[in-house]
Amino acid sequence: MIRNISLIRVCQLRKIGLSLNLQSSFGTARDSSHPSWIQKRAQNYSDLKGFKTSSSAASSVGLETKPQIILKTEVVSDNLQSDSCSQGAPEEVEPGPETEGVETLDIDVESKRVPVAVSKNKLRKSRKYLKRVEQRKEKRVLEKSKRKESNREKGAGIHRKFRGNDEKLLATEKLKRGLEIGPRVVIDCQFEERMSEKEQKRFAQQIRRVYSSNRVAENPLHLYLTSLGESSPLFKICCQLNSGFEQYVIDRTGKSVTELFTDVKDEVVYLSPDAKVELEEFHPGRIYVVGGIVDETTRKNISRRFAQGSNISSARIPIDKYFSKSETGTFKKVLTINQVIDIVIEWHRSKDWVQAIQAGLPKRTGFVPAESGNK
Repeated sequence: MIRNISLIRVCQLRKIGLSLNLQSSFGTARDSSHPSWIQKRAQNYSDLKGFKTSSSAASSVGLETKPQIILKTEVVSDNLQSDSCSQGAPEEVEPGPETEGVETLDIDVESKRVPVAVSKNKLRKSRKYLKRVEQRKEKRVLEKSKRKESNREKGAGIHRKFRGNDEKLLATEKLKRGLEIGPRVVIDCQFEERMSEKEQKRFAQQIRRVYSSNRVAENPLHLYLTSLGESSPLFKICCQLNSGFEQYVIDRTGKSVTELFTDVKDEVVYLSPDAKVELEEFHPGRIYVVGGIVDETTRKNISRRFAQGSNISSARIPIDKYFSKSETGTFKKVLTINQVIDIVIEWHRSKDWVQAIQAGLPKRTGFVPAESGNK
């Protein structure tokens, strides 16, 4: 890029060993027999790339005049100590009595970029980042095409906005119907103090998945959230992480399980992985309680001890009865809140323990259906 500039770039001229003033005079012409003195003086600065003199400068010089040359260069920063020079807008030299008989020289400066050394580690990270960006783009395109295909199957010619509103209304009506006639399942939130802030955030995420699973179920459950008052920190975290949590179609109360079901305590069954009794079926008249605790350290017997102390019967999901261990896996039987709810929903749909447990049990646990398992 060729630049026509108005002041001297000092930091560039120093590199080539030149020292120029903002207005430098090349001296007075000695006599008329040497009209080409400007070209001779300019030849001394041949190191400067692109240095050109005006061809009309020599012919316009007379013996009586004292011609001067003004170099048009870029604006230089006031701080000459700095290694870099600030670039400003070019300034034009206005004509006046002090500039009469003065010629200007145009300096053509080619700007070049200096290559910067980059480590192999940074190159590798940048390649990985660009690869992830491309993968995300491809994934978004694929998901968009799938949504379009799904929307065509659901109803061609219906505006998506109105169809979405209809689906929301239908889902809300189903959830309200579940509050009236659905199987009763309670999520006990009394273990808030046992959880760290990170575990409480994970609890909020699991509650969102529980609500989503129940919302799309054919026959939604009648869900309760007990020991969850509006003043509790856990409730505030749920509101922060879950949009519209206050409007969830769920029976939410600050009362405990024992306070809420005092008159029907004999019908309450606490689901605990540490219970000694295996669950045979989900009886439609009973109330099943899931411990609302996220424990990364897997502390045992928390829910079972509470059930025993409150004179509430406890039972566990019959994983050992219908599943066996494969060659590899974690073989953990402790399930998250949303995984237990998925099992309950699927059992009420199919009445099949194998299908129900497979709906909630992760494959990484390594459990496979037993050949002699009874349904």
